[in-house]
Amino acid sequence: MNIKKAIFGAIGFVFFGIGVLGIYLPLLPATPFMIIAAACFARSSDRFNSWFQGTKFFKENVRPIIKKEGMTKRRKLKILAVITIFFGISFFVMHNVYGRIVIIFILLGHYIYFYKGIKTID
Repeated sequence: MNIKKAIFGAIGFVFFGIGVLGIYLPLLPATPFMIIAAACFARSSDRFNSWFQGTKFFKENVRPIIKKEGMTKRRKLKILAVITIFFGISFFVMHNVYGRIVIIFILLGHYIYFYKGIKTID
């Protein structure tokens, strides 16, 4: 195993761990971290990638997003709530007017992407 694959594997497990925390912590979304973990595992080894794709969480939450099948409204709202909280904190900490404008546009971009770019499923 070369060093690049080992690094991707290690990063994959870090994001997987954060994603597992997100399953149990209401303010931390698990799905974005699991998507990053999936990308890292795909670049690390076939064994890690196969293991991760076989997990229940991947099959129920990550695969539908990667395959453009969609996301439930509840999951979308949860992710957007966390994003809004973090961007809101950043907005109030930022004292630069231009920085605040950028934060608003990025947040609007997230909302547009989640409502227009990701299909809502029941």
